[in-house]
Amino acid sequence: MEYNLLRKTEIRVHGVRLTDCHLGDLARAVASCLRLPEERVIVIDVREDEVAFDVLLHELPAETVVGREADLLSALAAVPGVTLGPGAQVVADGVLGLIALPEEMRDQLLEESARMGDEIARRVRQRAIVFPTGFEVMQGMIEDTNTPYLAGELEQMGYRVKRGAVLPDDRDAVIGAFNRAIEEGYGLVITTGGVGAEAKDVNVEAMEAVCDEVSAPYVVRFERPNHRHQKPGIRVGAGRAGITKIINLPGPHDEVMLCFEAIRPLLDAPPTLIATAMADALRDRWAHYAGHLSAQGHGAAPMG
Repeated sequence: MEYNLLRKTEIRVHGVRLTDCHLGDLARAVASCLRLPEERVIVIDVREDEVAFDVLLHELPAETVVGREADLLSALAAVPGVTLGPGAQVVADGVLGLIALPEEMRDQLLEESARMGDEIARRVRQRAIVFPTGFEVMQGMIEDTNTPYLAGELEQMGYRVKRGAVLPDDRDAVIGAFNRAIEEGYGLVITTGGVGAEAKDVNVEAMEAVCDEVSAPYVVRFERPNHRHQKPGIRVGAGRAGITKIINLPGPHDEVMLCFEAIRPLLDAPPTLIATAMADALRDRWAHYAGHLSAQGHGAAPMG
């Protein structure tokens, strides 16, 4: 099981004195003890008898945290220039506070955590939030028919669905909304719109910034950008951050329905399968449309 740190990522060690000690060595010792990549632990504060570290991760495996105080203090004591006093201890808030749990309670808590983790993960995966996107929707110039449709379909599949606020055409704001949804325990985050080739279309880029595992195939590419298309093409996207999936659907309602039908049986699948299914469905639709225009004697151009 992995524990979500819920932004409480600071570890303080009391009762420690440093003499000509390299702070990088301290951070590496903590990272090694907790079985983390070296770059994910940094020293953020040094006082007369205290050192503070920050863990640059959202989640940690339970076994790397619970009851590890003695191991952590031993690792620090082995660093040249470190002296631990008789009352040295590890202090942290939230999940990281479990480092100081007595070792004799470690196995019991890990077993209980595993059981709880399975149940929590199941509940999180059944919580969904749907975000519409864009200035026109925000101003009421376009009716949002996508959110009611998706909410209804997901609820029929057993999801508990929240209808999220309209997201602006702003990458940082969308990233913030994604991070809040993850922290609030939503297992499925869906956006509609914001996947085009204009500079204002930022949902796929925001998903890529938040997720560890991403897939964002092009549905169509343009030979050269123009005054409207500042990007090389149109993409849809899907990604995973922990147990949360983020899916970027297009904006037109018929395309939302088309894509959702394509991914309906794949919501538990890896992001690559989800994104590929959406892209394939849109390519088929657009190819059929282009073929129809050609048969009618009209020139066909890339959609976007």
